[in-house]
Amino acid sequence: MEGVDYEKAFLLGWRFKLAVNEAVKMLKQGLDEESVLRKIYEFLPNYVYAGSCLKQAKAIAEGLVFHKASSAFANKPFIFSRGNKFDNGNGNIKLVSVDRVKIKYLDGSWIEGRVSFDEKYNALLKELIELANKEMEGYAARIVLEIS
Repeated sequence: MEGVDYEKAFLLGWRFKLAVNEAVKMLKQGLDEESVLRKIYEFLPNYVYAGSCLKQAKAIAEGLVFHKASSAFANKPFIFSRGNKFDNGNGNIKLVSVDRVKIKYLDGSWIEGRVSFDEKYNALLKELIELANKEMEGYAARIVLEIS
């Protein structure tokens, strides 16, 4: 990703990171999941992103309880979206090919960019893309953005 697309992706990733960290705090304070989801949605107005954010926050909060720890947080900007086969794999993060991705921005526009996977996964990724395009398989996707 270059220029405006990278800036938009980075901003989305930053908002996602902040939303997850705040959601963890709210869950630790005992706020119910529905209330947390509503707060997240105010910050990330995309139902699937908000639900995915809550899922990440719950996993972190449960990890804190399990490990008897007091704090944990996401430290890098990232974007996560759960999958659905009826959304051609994923409604927010679309694998176009083994090295290209489209990410839905909060205004409904699409950000296009490059992704990288180890070459040994190319055959599996090609099959996943084909199955997703036929509405036979969904996939969750997480993109971690690097500052460069």
